[in-house]
Amino acid sequence: MTGADRTWAARYEVGDVLRYNTGSKAEGIKRGSFATVRSVDAKANNLTVELASGESVTYDPRRLRGVSAYRETPREFATGDRIQFTQSDREHRIRSGDVATVERIAADNGLTVKLDNGKSFELNRDQAKHIDYGYTGDGLQRLAADRVIGTAENSSLQLSPTSRRTPAI
Repeated sequence: MTGADRTWAARYEVGDVLRYNTGSKAEGIKRGSFATVRSVDAKANNLTVELASGESVTYDPRRLRGVSAYRETPREFATGDRIQFTQSDREHRIRSGDVATVERIAADNGLTVKLDNGKSFELNRDQAKHIDYGYTGDGLQRLAADRVIGTAENSSLQLSPTSRRTPAI
């Protein structure tokens, strides 16, 4: 969603996950917290969200800034998979777009990952909300690899004239 889209309740769907980067004292929403959209009133331009505490809050999305909206999509990872972080994480010194390899999967679905710089650490389920497969189309531009597996929707693949590698598709 663009910034303008986030100000209109009609752009949201029930089940969307919201992350409040700045929070709101007036609404009782803490910085860095998550909520799930429970109802949308497009006419009144109101959202009702359920906070992690279970409390429901109704507000006009034009009043809040610093809100990121997501649609949760289940991902299945295996040991050895490449993952990409889609949001920065100050605690682990990760930038959005950083790539890592899954080293271990715990019984509680937590992950032990190793960044390309060699640093390893554990992520619990909540910390692992902003990761995706490391082989997505958007991530291919950032990766340097001898071979890449990808999908294309049209019949031609265009490479820039400076490209030195031929992708294996």
